[in-house]
Amino acid sequence: EQSLYLRPDFLDAKFYLALTHDKLKNFNMTEYLLKEIIATDPNNEKALNYLGYSYTDKTIHLEEAEQMLIKVVKLRPNVCAYLDSMGWLYYKKKNYELAEKYIFDAINATPKTFDKDVYEHLGDVSIELKKLSQAWLAYAVAYDLGSKTAKKKLNLLDKKFEQEKDLQKEKFKVICERAILNFHRIASLKAGYKLNIKINKTSIS
Repeated sequence: EQSLYLRPDFLDAKFYLALTHDKLKNFNMTEYLLKEIIATDPNNEKALNYLGYSYTDKTIHLEEAEQMLIKVVKLRPNVCAYLDSMGWLYYKKKNYELAEKYIFDAINATPKTFDKDVYEHLGDVSIELKKLSQAWLAYAVAYDLGSKTAKKKLNLLDKKFEQEKDLQKEKFKVICERAILNFHRIASLKAGYKLNIKINKTSIS
């Protein structure tokens, strides 16, 4: 607020003030400030994405959110957070195939980003698409990245896997994939690790 008093045109200060109000659960003020930023700078990608995602997460003004997020992705087509916002929007609109496409685009964006929310979103979409093995892997990776809610969802899926023999076979495969994904995450630090997976007397090197 002091920064904006000194420089009313300082849009970054206004953006972070908007985020602060959001943390304080004062979304009306967040919305007001973000709309002010967009009115001043219609291509402000951070404000467009934050407001579009906020609307999406609250399941309000979805058509307006879609227009903002489409614009953001056109401005910056290879940003993980923006692609995930689009995917989450289509999840909320129940267009699960399109949601899956955008979330995979987010996961595969360059530079590689390991974001727990993106993987948890993939898990939620995969559940709706009846891709339970994919959902298990996505929730497992989200949990490995620090998501507590993903752990609860993973536990529910584990019970379902235990009840169905076909799913048990699939689970072995996704456990290996989980280990490989985590290895790539560690290896991205260029620390020189080697991968050795041992599950049920099976070794994968």
